[in-house]
Amino acid sequence: WAYNGGFNQQGAVTSLGNGQFSIIGSQSGRSLDVSGYGTANGTKIDLWDHNGGSNQQFSFTATSGGYYRITPANATGSCIEGVGFSKANGTLVDLWQYNGGNNQQWIFLGP
Repeated sequence: WAYNGGFNQQGAVTSLGNGQFSIIGSQSGRSLDVSGYGTANGTKIDLWDHNGGSNQQFSFTATSGGYYRITPANATGSCIEGVGFSKANGTLVDLWQYNGGNNQQWIFLGP
């Protein structure tokens, strides 16, 4: 959704060491998660109880303009993206092979 600063759009990014981070949603208390440890293009990104699995560990690589590629530890050639380059509210998020698209770049805003 368009950013509005709501609790449902906030989270904690916590270092796990070795360049890996967890991303926990403030509203749900659940971890960003690559569904079923999937590695295929189109695998859903969801929220799941935090269990520390490699599908809940992410690295960040700077791209440009303050944006980052978010790469899950279980699928290092892939990244998190907005499906179909859509900017519409309600756009789903999935896993896809990294190709440098704007839909694969994310920015973090501070409080």
